[in-house]
Amino acid sequence: MRVQATCFDPRDLANRLSPAIHGEPIPAPDLDAARLLSDPDLLARTRMAFEAGELRNSELGPALIGVRSTDSAPLRREAASALGKMRFAAGADALRSLQADLDPLVRDAAARALQKLEIR
Repeated sequence: MRVQATCFDPRDLANRLSPAIHGEPIPAPDLDAARLLSDPDLLARTRMAFEAGELRNSELGPALIGVRSTDSAPLRREAASALGKMRFAAGADALRSLQADLDPLVRDAAARALQKLEIR
């Protein structure tokens, strides 16, 4: 029995990746403090916290502080990270409380954020 060897065709990989490469970028969510605290879509809230940090949007700082009491560890982690990225000094107490969080990733994000604030 003869087995025919198949050769790798780089065009095949390009064809498979083409939709991902040429895809439209996902628009950033509408960054609204009220939505950050109350939107029923947890993923949207987590993404808003992430985008607030990436954009250094300090207007959302108070809302990010309010997120520390949520049940979602990823949301608390993104909020802590965002507070550090925007260097929101008023969030230092919230970050200190998040250093005692049950989730180790939240604790790590809070510690890194406090380092960015240069507060220990």
